[in-house]
Amino acid sequence: MEKDSGVGEEEYTSYEPEDSVPRDDAVNGGFVPVIVITGASSGIGEAIALQYASSRACQLVLAARSRDKLKAVAIKCRKLGCEVAIIPTDVSKPKQCKFLIKETIRIFGRLDYLVLNAGVSMHIAFEELKDLEIFHKLIDTNYFGYVYTTHFALPFLRKSPQPKIVVIGSLSGETGVPLRTGYCGSKFAVNGFFEALRTELGPAVPITIVSPGYVDTEIRQNAYGPKDFNPASGGMMSPKRCAELIVEAADQRRRKVVLTLSGKLAYALRPFVPDIIDMLVKRKAHQKKKAAL
Repeated sequence: MEKDSGVGEEEYTSYEPEDSVPRDDAVNGGFVPVIVITGASSGIGEAIALQYASSRACQLVLAARSRDKLKAVAIKCRKLGCEVAIIPTDVSKPKQCKFLIKETIRIFGRLDYLVLNAGVSMHIAFEELKDLEIFHKLIDTNYFGYVYTTHFALPFLRKSPQPKIVVIGSLSGETGVPLRTGYCGSKFAVNGFFEALRTELGPAVPITIVSPGYVDTEIRQNAYGPKDFNPASGGMMSPKRCAELIVEAADQRRRKVVLTLSGKLAYALRPFVPDIIDMLVKRKAHQKKKAAL
């Protein structure tokens, strides 16, 4: 079954139940979670939706700005046996985040997992920036989009028998990366917010923070910066593999996961050899820039 809800609308289009393939849940002992995923129209968000749909019985709420792209993802998930609601949402707008959660409760009656993934990126040196409004846009989506959605979701997550918050961060939130100052700032803010929130919530609502490295998604093509800059995808993790690791970490209720070996090494060694890590990060960033030009 697919349900379609637009921002500010009170109606949604539903499909007949037989359009979905019934399935048993072998993962959660019969528990069928309602899962909200932001940034679900492509890339990591789409892959997470498909991973949940293919691995267990669940009810998905897919949120992103593009209704058409959400419909395409919903069709794929429905074929895997999931009931799906799509709610076009711009997470930089608090009213739309509130509506997303309100509609989730109206349609499914509860909320169990919140997966925060919506984001935008940048690829430009700070000194080359002409419009500092880019920083506001990055913070509004990457940071406040997570904060708003979490704020409105928490009262309902607290009522769930198995709640969890899954935060898609970035290696750029663990260490500074050239050409991504604004993006790094927003992701560092995300890390700090959810580390602090975890101390407030304790085990009542587990939080898993996942920091992927370079993943082959559209976020690179849509990044703020020169339009002729398109980082080469060689050596990048696939969205599918990234989603598998994210869902696995969430299932295990891990506190924090850094996905790549190089990222783990940089995260672990930076406090001891910061200059060397900075040099290696800068070298890798400029290699990708050179390959893209």
